[in-house]
Amino acid sequence: MEIFSSPFDESAVDFLESLNCPAYKIASPEITHIPLLEKVAKTNKPIIISTGLALEKDIKLAIKTVKNLKNSKIILLKCNTSYPSPIEEGNLLNIKYLSQKYKTPVGYSDHTKDNISSITAVALGAVFIEKHFNLNDNKKTIDSFFSTKEDEFRNLIASIRKVEKIKGNFKYILSRSSKKNFKGRRSIYVSKEIKKNEIITQKNIKVVRPGTGLHPKFFRKVLGRKSRKKLFLGERLSLKHIY
Repeated sequence: MEIFSSPFDESAVDFLESLNCPAYKIASPEITHIPLLEKVAKTNKPIIISTGLALEKDIKLAIKTVKNLKNSKIILLKCNTSYPSPIEEGNLLNIKYLSQKYKTPVGYSDHTKDNISSITAVALGAVFIEKHFNLNDNKKTIDSFFSTKEDEFRNLIASIRKVEKIKGNFKYILSRSSKKNFKGRRSIYVSKEIKKNEIITQKNIKVVRPGTGLHPKFFRKVLGRKSRKKLFLGERLSLKHIY
């Protein structure tokens, strides 16, 4: 497990560097602390920037500050800085908005009391989840009243892993498991014996399963045409059978 921290002043960065901190989190109130952002950016380590108290101009300035120091390892966090956060103020569609506008990965800092917001955030493209976690249910802290318990946290991770599988990719494809049932579609079959030169009507053909015969889109087109040969009940109709 990687351990990192949120520095609140420049001296804290020096201390964390002495511990080989692998990444840095910039808390919501510090997004306008430009000297702190510059100090962290110079470490050339990943920086997670929470946007809970940020105006758009603050986000733009923070990203510019970090990138000006040749550090582009940035993740923005969609965040509502209230404890706990009201579900109706989640506005998780901002995840896609921030990602597209600032061309950077976006995560979600979840201060709600359950897991649905985090799970939804991942479904909407969040690549990082921050969730308060309490190891001791009996210990009271400033955030313990909305922090996740061990079993809840385990369930959250399991749910996120499922969502990652469910999401798939943007391109439309038919799944492999669905292809196994492809024959369950319909096609045009002979429903009553048709003699040679007999007219095709709704009384001697039907659209039925399986879908291995003529596509139903030809149903109206073949009506009124004649058969080139004798066709038997249950036979697949083909365009080469008619004229």
